[in-house]
Amino acid sequence: MGERKRSYPAILAFGKCAGIVASLDAGDEVKIEGEIQTGSYTKDGRTIYTTDVLSHYVELIRKAAASASSDAS
Repeated sequence: MGERKRSYPAILAFGKCAGIVASLDAGDEVKIEGEIQTGSYTKDGRTIYTTDVLSHYVELIRKAAASASSDAS
């Protein structure tokens, strides 16, 4: 089987939530409560559709394990 393609919505955060979101790394596990917000804009004649999470609550559950390459450094 090939690799699965993953995509994640952007997280819109303000105040304390923004501080938590800014400190996240790929692979971190988080709990996010909020609402889905969709939109669109035009770029180079094409319509781009967006899906964002407008967060009201963000909790870091677990940091991602460090990669083997960073452990070797």
